[in-house]
Amino acid sequence: ASFALGATFVGYTLTAVILMFLVGRFRVAVAPDEATPPVHAQISEGLRFLWQQRLLRVLALAVAVLGSCWGAWYAVMPLYATGPMGLSAADYGLLVGALGVGGILGTIVVGPFNRLFGRRWAMVCTVVLTSV
Repeated sequence: ASFALGATFVGYTLTAVILMFLVGRFRVAVAPDEATPPVHAQISEGLRFLWQQRLLRVLALAVAVLGSCWGAWYAVMPLYATGPMGLSAADYGLLVGALGVGGILGTIVVGPFNRLFGRRWAMVCTVVLTSV
């Protein structure tokens, strides 16, 4: 348990240090005489734009469905792993760590995979492999 806490502390500390080196303006430039519309108007405008763009609408729906399924799986996984699978707490920690390593490896591989097979096949493979 102490190793996991220490690794988490080191990870968050390194992330905070790296973020301090980001340079730039990260706010939308608004003219001083221009009034900013209320948040609900901005959300409505964004949803209307999303609804008018077929590709973005389909992608948003796919991400929402995958995210919901992933969230449900991740909520039930501790019970399933320590129950029917018979994993100890340490084994479950290794399983979750393997998910993180898989995410990092996927990030490294996605660029060459896109160039080799194209974005469409990359997205299809992502959905299929996520469901396995």
